[in-house]
Amino acid sequence: MKDAITLVQSNIQPPANDSTISLSKNSEEQLNLLKDPGWRQAQAALHKEILKIIKTLSDPPQSKTVLGPTLTASKPNSTPKKIEHSVLDIDPLELAKQITLLEDQAFHKLPINEFLTWKNESSKQCPNIFTYTLWHRNFSTWIKVEILASLKMKKRVKVIKYFLSVIDHLLAINNYSSGLSIGTVLTSQPVTDLKKTLDNIKKEKFIELEKIINDAKNSPHNEIRTEFIPPVTIILDKIHIINQNPLTHNGRINWNKLRSLASSLLLIRNSQNYNLPPNEAVKTFIKQRTELIIQKSDLENLATLLIQADANGHSPVIPANLKNLISKFE
Repeated sequence: MKDAITLVQSNIQPPANDSTISLSKNSEEQLNLLKDPGWRQAQAALHKEILKIIKTLSDPPQSKTVLGPTLTASKPNSTPKKIEHSVLDIDPLELAKQITLLEDQAFHKLPINEFLTWKNESSKQCPNIFTYTLWHRNFSTWIKVEILASLKMKKRVKVIKYFLSVIDHLLAINNYSSGLSIGTVLTSQPVTDLKKTLDNIKKEKFIELEKIINDAKNSPHNEIRTEFIPPVTIILDKIHIINQNPLTHNGRINWNKLRSLASSLLLIRNSQNYNLPPNEAVKTFIKQRTELIIQKSDLENLATLLIQADANGHSPVIPANLKNLISKFE
């Protein structure tokens, strides 16, 4: 059992020429054991023990030194700049930092065992991950509305360029999670349907952005960074796929599955808190925007109106039921 613990905790690979290791294969006595009716019960017990080993990764050793300063150790800006009404009033680097601080707090509340049991976005058995994914959905909706509520093309171009800059800053400070969330909004509908708006932005920026997104989705992200928020939704999908594979096959432990799980879980566990100065005015602005209740039908109707107006090169005529939504972002 100590060998299994060492393998999971240190991610040491077993011999490369065999992705599974036989539980017993040398003596005739051991082969007879495999035929014993009670063998499968013993095997099932072993499997449970191995899963317990992986789940203990969520409980850091009591003697472990705290990794880096927490947010309470950071000093807030003494005179935060008042934000009037527009996201464009905020320096893109400052917005990236405050987004990162807010997400960092939520990210470090995610227990490892919830990653192992998460199945989908309606899984309330994992309350922390459920809350985290809900925040990300609201965050993406906010970015989308900031663009769609910009009725004049000139402002839409400014807003899109602004968020492209925010992405650059997020990736520079290793916040891949928020960076990819914004990037996904900018490279998907309805934003991609604003053809004339996007003609005012260099195509190279979007080509580069799509490459970053694809690289992040395909990269194993095995490097351990000091301050780092990995693309959590991608890791959740990866773990879900890994868990589709059986823990054993023909009496052999599936070490490939355990290695893959350990790699993802250790990456999450070893990420440390960010030490960035909080700006309460900007954080409040972000919270207010992400907590707005926006009806899906209103968002779809606004997108339809704006896409038609964008194709014709003029501002859309907004019906009364959407004016209240628009007013919050003008």
